[in-house]
Amino acid sequence: MLGRVGNSLQEIWRLDTACQSGISEGISYRRAGPLLYGVIELDESAFAEDDSPLQAATEEAYRRIFRLIEREGLPHLWRVWNYLADINRESDGLERYRQFNIGRQDAFIEFSRVLPAMCRQPARLDWLAGR
Repeated sequence: MLGRVGNSLQEIWRLDTACQSGISEGISYRRAGPLLYGVIELDESAFAEDDSPLQAATEEAYRRIFRLIEREGLPHLWRVWNYLADINRESDGLERYRQFNIGRQDAFIEFSRVLPAMCRQPARLDWLAGR
């Protein structure tokens, strides 16, 4: 299990390849051959000095993901599950979903990436990458 456990819904993927576990820049991940799955949670309050803490946390989370998948040689981010609390609430003068999108877009532009399929709730990103 990666990330929080508790009373959460769990999904199990079975592979015929051994998994290797690791932690990089706050990302818990597992790699099985050409697949890499990870979880990162960032607390917005750690970015309180920014005009938009959510935007800054989102951008930093994606930067860390991109650095890891490049280091692992699995550069294609196939899918991201974004969990964001109070997605439609306004804070710091803008809807939280818009702040999230700006931070995500800035990181994608910085790393010359194309957005994969997305979904949405605390700032947690689960993701899958591969060759």
